Amino acid sequence: MLKISYLISLLASVVLGQIEPPDGLRTHSPRVWALQGGKVYVEPEIIKENATIIIRDGLIEKVGTDIKIPKDATILDMNGKTIYPGFIDSWVEIPAKSGDTP
Repeated sequence: MLKISYLISLLASVVLGQIEPPDGLRTHSPRVWALQGGKVYVEPEIIKENATIIIRDGLIEKVGTDIKIPKDATILDMNGKTIYPGFIDSWVEIPAKSGDTP
């Protein structure tokens, strides 16, 4: 009897794992992004206020203040935000010695 219960539980979990999510799967993510209205540090000494950044396929395509936004772009409002495009690498490993913290 216990074996039958285990078998039914196993089959139920396999069947439930095959159900499609209610919202469906995203077929594709947006390929073009427009980050609009932020303060952009183009270089450490060059700052553009109220700038737009166009990102296509994960790469920065344009940065500036008078940029035409592509029709297929997903627009993100960055007003009040500061953007450092390409300056920060989140996968960098920095060796640090442990020590006393203040």
